[in-house]
Amino acid sequence: MPQLTLHVPGGHKARWVILATILNLALVAIGIYTWAQTSTLHLPLPQVLPILGTFLPLLSLGGVLHGLSKPFSSVLARNPLKTAMPIILLLIVDIVLLTMSGEHINPNSCSFREKWENMYKDHDKAIKGIQDALECCGFRNPHDMPFPFPSKGVTTQVCQAQTGRTRGCAEEWGKREEVAGGLLTVVAGVLAVAKILGLLLLQRATEKEMIRKRMEAEQEGRVEEVDTEDEGDEDRPDGPERRTSERTPLLHDSPWVSEGVNGLGRERVSGAAQ
Repeated sequence: MPQLTLHVPGGHKARWVILATILNLALVAIGIYTWAQTSTLHLPLPQVLPILGTFLPLLSLGGVLHGLSKPFSSVLARNPLKTAMPIILLLIVDIVLLTMSGEHINPNSCSFREKWENMYKDHDKAIKGIQDALECCGFRNPHDMPFPFPSKGVTTQVCQAQTGRTRGCAEEWGKREEVAGGLLTVVAGVLAVAKILGLLLLQRATEKEMIRKRMEAEQEGRVEEVDTEDEGDEDRPDGPERRTSERTPLLHDSPWVSEGVNGLGRERVSGAAQ
């Protein structure tokens, strides 16, 4: 049976490997960046999203390299549904990531303020990290819940007085979440499109393989039928001549022919007598 290579021409397989590697590593880099931004700036973004955005491209890259490293006939030899099931499951995860990330492209200002208020009430020093990273003080303005936290001898004006910053963190903090949500949406969208294309190519290749097998089976059936007839002829005692005699009745077996022969004989006898 001829070996079917994956739906990538052999001469271009190296190019596809390089392209897939570069693309997926770029998506991994985007996932790592959003993960770092979410952790450093304590964005009101579920931590699981950048984690998925980092590891899903690695899983996709591993699947692509594994698929390109083996003949496609070995893949099609299994149940097509079992072959496609891992791709379908990862596609579902991609869609979930795409949906959840899209919700943070236009973040809700209420969730921002609630996040900041909770950190402020807990005296979470993450606020200091946000202020230093974004070069700002407080939430809406330098006097709105800034770090250092108010205490004996410490007012809400200390941050502005010490750093000279004149703007709050809410606007820039919101932009960073928009960027993170947008980047994760891109990652999930690219992965989802790639898997959909992979499923379509797998379906097309499976159909071609089924047609090829059907044609081979029909051809083998015709060859076996001819071989069976030939073997039957060889088993007859008189061979092909016997078969011909059986299919074509002998002339002398016909009563009309016999009568004609007898009449011709009588005519010859009478002619000789004369």
